[in-house]
Amino acid sequence: MVSGDVQLTVNDHSFAFEPAAEECPSCTAADGYNTSVAVTTAESQTEVAVTFICNRCGTDVETIERTASSVDPDPADSVTDDTDELYDWIESYAEKEGRNPSKSKCIRDCPFEVFEAQELLTELLEDDRIAEVEELRAGGKITVYEPR
Repeated sequence: MVSGDVQLTVNDHSFAFEPAAEECPSCTAADGYNTSVAVTTAESQTEVAVTFICNRCGTDVETIERTASSVDPDPADSVTDDTDELYDWIESYAEKEGRNPSKSKCIRDCPFEVFEAQELLTELLEDDRIAEVEELRAGGKITVYEPR
């Protein structure tokens, strides 16, 4: 875990943010990050923007934004549509990046809230639509999801 990770819950929506790199691209320090958080709530959605600020040089390194819908979907077809959407996201990521997405990438960057993404990944695994595979990246083992 990189120093500076942020996990927030706003209006029953959970958000997770992690800086892209352990080192600041400006001063190359690995001292971690401070954060600045902006939250905007509207009737039908919540928007959260987190800016990571280098602890050493004070540079705004990156801003990550997440949006969550506050509108309740129709429960009859939401689970199927959501699992299909997450599967398509995984497949698209693998094609675009040339490698399968890591578990943390799926949970952080897919178009769902953290807990919902975890539940949908479990459902996709149980339905045998994706496989959980360990890969060696950057000198360590990570879990990735491979579409079947």
